[in-house]
Amino acid sequence: MNHSRLYSGLNEYKKGDNMEKFIRNLIKEKTLINKVFLALLCSQLAIILASFFKIAVLPSFGKLNLYAMASMATLFLISSVIEIVFTLKKNEKVFITLRVVNLLWLFSLIGHLVKQIENLQKTEALLDFGTGVVENLYSWLSFGIVNFSIPRSGYSYLLGTVNIIRILADISLVILLIYVYLRFFKKDEFDTTPCFEGSLIAKLQTAYKLDKVVTGASVALILSLFLRFWSNGRIEVPAFGTRPFIASATIALGVFMIRAVLTKDAKKLEKSILITLITFILWNPISAFRQGVGIGYLLYLVAIITLGVVYIKRHEAKKLTEPQPVKQEEIKTPEESIKAEETVTVEEQSIKDEHSVDNEESKPEETIQEEKTVVAEEPIKDDEVVNEETSKSEEEDSEKK
Repeated sequence: MNHSRLYSGLNEYKKGDNMEKFIRNLIKEKTLINKVFLALLCSQLAIILASFFKIAVLPSFGKLNLYAMASMATLFLISSVIEIVFTLKKNEKVFITLRVVNLLWLFSLIGHLVKQIENLQKTEALLDFGTGVVENLYSWLSFGIVNFSIPRSGYSYLLGTVNIIRILADISLVILLIYVYLRFFKKDEFDTTPCFEGSLIAKLQTAYKLDKVVTGASVALILSLFLRFWSNGRIEVPAFGTRPFIASATIALGVFMIRAVLTKDAKKLEKSILITLITFILWNPISAFRQGVGIGYLLYLVAIITLGVVYIKRHEAKKLTEPQPVKQEEIKTPEESIKAEETVTVEEQSIKDEHSVDNEESKPEETIQEEKTVVAEEPIKDDEVVNEETSKSEEEDSEKK
């Protein structure tokens, strides 16, 4: 028990130490180039966050975000996450290259989206014009007796979120140019100590060796959210196309489970699995199969079922291994046991003394009672003797006469 507490305490200390080291490596320098670096990292996160919100309205499908409208947007998201990882590792060659590629990719996606909406608007305008012609022709043929009208589906249009994404992308590009200027032209010194150490692939391999089932299910859970998850109308979209914030939280839970396997923290792993199983309520098969599912949702189901079985089996095994509550006597030190024995002997001796005193006190009373009985009996005996003697004397007198 003490060893398990010690190990858990060491794990908590290591976690706190790692987090402190992460923050210290990120903000320890107060130089201009470090502030620009932090601004670049924040701009990357802001772009990803803005892409989760709705950007367009289609009459047949309602409001959609970038990942529901552009098929390549999910790959852009994966590339952006990889870019953030290398930014935190302060690998300049990789994250600067990825920043340029991802910005160009984002501008291309937005441009393609704008053209798509414009084409839809032209098509809808033509349909609206044709509908008006049919309505007028039918009214003319009926001499205005019947007012025939065809319901319109409405027009597609972009929301203001597109402009916000554009502005954030422009700001990120300006920050990147400032960083490149300060770092490579002005030659400002920059601490390239990574915020976290170690290879992610190596850590994943280590986790797989420690717990193959949980690690495999966690990786499958993370990958399933980037694939075609389920249908939104007639469009198959990834999980980020329908519930991006829940999908992000689910990915974070998958990362927490892998981290718990690496740190051998059974309590944290159990909590992470339990919270992950709760997401099954939001993405339940009833609503999923009603709308239509993709390969991503099937992979999600496999991961959830595997984690559920693992949770149940380990929870039952934990109950069996836990000792039953038994009343245990208090463990005493040798000094306490000696004192207890001395107190017992003293108590026994006092009890014996009390018994002896009682016996001594009771003896005089008994002797007094015996003497009283003797004294009481003696007069009785004398009277009897006197009577016998008088009777004998009377008999002798009668004989003499």
